Amino acid sequence: MSTDSVMGYAPDLYRAIFDALDDGVSIHDPNSGSVLDVNPAIIRMFGYDREEALGLTMERFCLESEPFSHADALAWISKALTMGPQRFKWRTRDKNGRDFWIEVRLKSISLGGQTRLLTIVREINALKTSEPPAAGPTCPEGDLHSLQRKAGVGFLAGDIAHGLNNSLTPILGYAAEARSMASDPAMAFCLDETLKACGKAKDLVSSLLTLSRPNESKREAMYLWPALESCLQAARALLPPGVSLDVQEDTSQAMAVVSTGEVQEIILSLCTIAAQALPGKRGNLALRLEPAFPASGCRVSVLAAARNGETAGEPDMRGSVMASVQGLAKSLGGSLALSPRADGLELSVLLPGVVEHAKAESRPSHRGHILFIDDDAAITKLVCKQLSSAGYIVTAVSNSDEGLRRFSQTPSEFDCVVTDLLMPGLCGQALALRIRELRPDLPVLLCSGNCDLGNLDASSTHCFAGFIPKPFCKRELTQAVSMALAQPATSPDERDKE
Repeated sequence: MSTDSVMGYAPDLYRAIFDALDDGVSIHDPNSGSVLDVNPAIIRMFGYDREEALGLTMERFCLESEPFSHADALAWISKALTMGPQRFKWRTRDKNGRDFWIEVRLKSISLGGQTRLLTIVREINALKTSEPPAAGPTCPEGDLHSLQRKAGVGFLAGDIAHGLNNSLTPILGYAAEARSMASDPAMAFCLDETLKACGKAKDLVSSLLTLSRPNESKREAMYLWPALESCLQAARALLPPGVSLDVQEDTSQAMAVVSTGEVQEIILSLCTIAAQALPGKRGNLALRLEPAFPASGCRVSVLAAARNGETAGEPDMRGSVMASVQGLAKSLGGSLALSPRADGLELSVLLPGVVEHAKAESRPSHRGHILFIDDDAAITKLVCKQLSSAGYIVTAVSNSDEGLRRFSQTPSEFDCVVTDLLMPGLCGQALALRIRELRPDLPVLLCSGNCDLGNLDASSTHCFAGFIPKPFCKRELTQAVSMALAQPATSPDERDKE
């Protein structure tokens, strides 16, 4: 499989970046460990030509003894899949059997709608020969030049992504508005294709950011349905052609202490495992969330039902995807369960709940007065239109200083504030802190084209009731505002006590 087919979008751009990197980069199937693609630096480092490298497994780059054996490599892969990016020193061998030291970075990423394992390696043999033998893989600090270069690349990618996402937001929003009013079939077709292209561009920017920065995500008490809903398209894309996916919308408002990325990984993993259990990989999967009893959590389950009366078999418990979801469930304080049923095989992940959050007195979801702050005029006009049509009163301002002045005049007038992160003057974080000083109970939503809450200064994350990534559609915006208004009204001091 080539990078063109693995990555799905803009193959020429990806190939140019992929081939130009000085570090060795390879892409692997997380289930089998097979090499799907390599860049020229890997070829030079290990001595294989491209055709020889494709199809090799991770085992070929391992030694026979610990701590550099195949079993040790699988352990690192499992950590990358369940715990996030991993970085360590490793002793490997090339095509001619030469042993040498490398620095390895492993990362689970989504490319073209599929989960892949990204491996980045640097040869450090010259550094290690002057050191005493290591007892096992460690986490090196890396040299200053390398860190500076990575920081520069990450900053540049983030800056570009921010601009692209700001531009995509009004394009996506107004195209959706126009599509809802289009009566001419030809015009409707053109707008549908425009929306598809915007979706691909949005995914491309997201993939570039994934490649350029660590995938860190903060665990917090959250409703599971929005995170589940956001990855349904990717889940369906992972399934074989003969497998369909039905989803029952959550009405129980199931909650758990988890990150969005972990919810999505659980969903994608369960769907992949369930599909493998279907005879001939043909059948139907039913995905749902429901409360788990005793009242301590919720259950994410996938029921695999085969066609023509066949029985779904049990999946291979040794696979890396199975190990990944088992490890992830355990790290969350939950468990993975397999239950044969008359109508198929059910896979469930049980997650501890958030009883105190579920029982807390909360404000009912309602329409309210929203203060929106963004220095992009096109986005400001679009959001006013979207929120107003959903029944909200909207006050929009174009800079943070004006937003703070407007809020300070009558703090009790507003029910929610939505602010951009990067603006002239006060940034979104500083603005949120000032607003929360005046109204500690007020929900503040952050929106940005290049950020997530896990990357923010920990001292101010308590100020935000949620995060809206750009570009966003009307449904995503109104859903985030509605959920913020429905959250319990808590001050920073009260949150610290929880």
